[in-house]
Amino acid sequence: MDFETTPNVFLNNEIEIILQPRGRKFTTIVSGLPKHLNLSKIMSHLKEKLGCSGNVVKDKNGITFLSLTGDQRMKIKMFLIEEKICEEDEINFKG
Repeated sequence: MDFETTPNVFLNNEIEIILQPRGRKFTTIVSGLPKHLNLSKIMSHLKEKLGCSGNVVKDKNGITFLSLTGDQRMKIKMFLIEEKICEEDEINFKG
């Protein structure tokens, strides 16, 4: 699937996948994705593939990230590697 909006220019990105507790439930945050990617298209695909809800969030500092319900860390990691969005060593887990 093509998620790029401009030609692929691989930069040395550090993608963070963060598990954030919300009471007894969790939210998975994905930040540091390359800016040339169509995040809305990626989010739609992830929601369909993982069967969860989520959205693209832009915070007050202008940083854009993905927010998905539940603990989706390993599934997101596999998706990013399978779709060649990043390499395995570019992914960091937190939380």
